[in-house]
Amino acid sequence: MSKHNQKGARITKDTLKTGKRLLAYVTGSYKKEFIAVFICIIISSIASVSVSLSLRYLLDDFILPLVGHKDPDFGELYMALTVLGTIFLCGVIATWLYTRLMVKIGQGVLKKVRDDMFEHMQTLPIRYFDQNTNGSIMSLYTNDTDTLRQMINQSIPQVLMSAITIVVTFVSMLLSLALLVSAALFEHFYIGGTFEKFDAALVALECKVREEVASREDAEAVRALWLADKKDLHAVIPHNDIAQVDYWLGEAVSCIETRAYTDALAKLEVLQTICRQIPMTYKITFENVF
Repeated sequence: MSKHNQKGARITKDTLKTGKRLLAYVTGSYKKEFIAVFICIIISSIASVSVSLSLRYLLDDFILPLVGHKDPDFGELYMALTVLGTIFLCGVIATWLYTRLMVKIGQGVLKKVRDDMFEHMQTLPIRYFDQNTNGSIMSLYTNDTDTLRQMINQSIPQVLMSAITIVVTFVSMLLSLALLVSAALFEHFYIGGTFEKFDAALVALECKVREEVASREDAEAVRALWLADKKDLHAVIPHNDIAQVDYWLGEAVSCIETRAYTDALAKLEVLQTICRQIPMTYKITFENVF
């Protein structure tokens, strides 16, 4: 008996042929409605994934920065919540719409199948009705067709929803990965190149300090180089790192102006250490990217 059940559970050519015939009822008579259902399912899936992915950015970029402020500005938070609510509302409307359409398609296909069954049954010989009871014949019109309706109303949308959600989630992961890698590459080359140029200027200034020939103009030239790069670095590195460079550079410049070369040399060594450590934070490694 178990072997018979296993054989019956296999997908054969006849099973696929029957499935195509059943789907023809949906795609044939309700092609426009089914396309609308497919579009609504895509919108619902995208909205669901978007809301899930947006929660992290909502918390990190709009909620946590307001913690600890005595007079926080909730304007950007309200705007983000409005956008998030709009996306969620679009998903709800799309879900409601494709559910209603699938009910219409299911009931219409059910009527069409029953009409075709009745027309086909009128062509059957009398012996068919002698060999089958009235209850078994009526069950074809009630139980079997109702199972078909459930498949159309529930199974098909669930399969499409699950498949599209998997695709949308996978695409979102790929896009997020591409953005992370692009940002990591940009930070690696831009920050590394900027601090490499600044470190070269510090090395040249250090050589003059060691020879005790460094002048105020030399120190101000290095400071001007840093101030020119600092405007752009504010957007990509923390303020604390920039503040440390400002502090130690200011100390070194002050020592050079007073010709305290020994102290200036110590300040420059600390400054060089900081400037070489900051780019290491943005070096392309698995930990830094993820």
